[in-house]
Amino acid sequence: DIGLVSVKESQAGVTETNGTSEQLKEFQDRELDENTWSVLLRMVNQSEYSPQAYRTLGAFLTEKGRPEWAATVAFNRKDRERREILVQGSGPWFWSWFSYLFSGYGQVPGLALIWSVMVITIGAILYWREEDLLVMDQSEAKPLYNPFLYSFALFAPFIELDIAEKWEPKPERRVAWIYKYVLKILGWILTPIA
Repeated sequence: DIGLVSVKESQAGVTETNGTSEQLKEFQDRELDENTWSVLLRMVNQSEYSPQAYRTLGAFLTEKGRPEWAATVAFNRKDRERREILVQGSGPWFWSWFSYLFSGYGQVPGLALIWSVMVITIGAILYWREEDLLVMDQSEAKPLYNPFLYSFALFAPFIELDIAEKWEPKPERRVAWIYKYVLKILGWILTPIA
């Protein structure tokens, strides 16, 4: 188990400038716990970047029944890859940044839910006043309007609420028109992540 329980004194006493000897002393006669696993992660983070080292540590932690720690290791691997390996501004770098921002590299899917609520709320603010929208349904009964439901219906077009087709932003409200399509695009991206 990567020498968690027994670290030789000769290794623990080696003086290093990056604090490795202190980390090794922390391991001495210790089982895998909150402190020792974070030392392992620090050691991998301070070494030269190697995806295999992160994968091996993640697999080790998963086998030891700690998938949440393995998720943190996977997050650190992807974050370090974006910062140190990928060419800033390239397609893979942009996708990595997007994945970091919207789902924590798939390790924090709750972020997609937070972004979704924020995007829908901005839409509800933009479409707050019923007077700023046109009724598309020409039947005699005027359909009920709710800005949050309208924004949600635009965001999640695969959920049929019938409200998105009955109302339309007035043509002179350019920002509202553009945001309508932004809502739809972000809905197709964020909803599957969430």
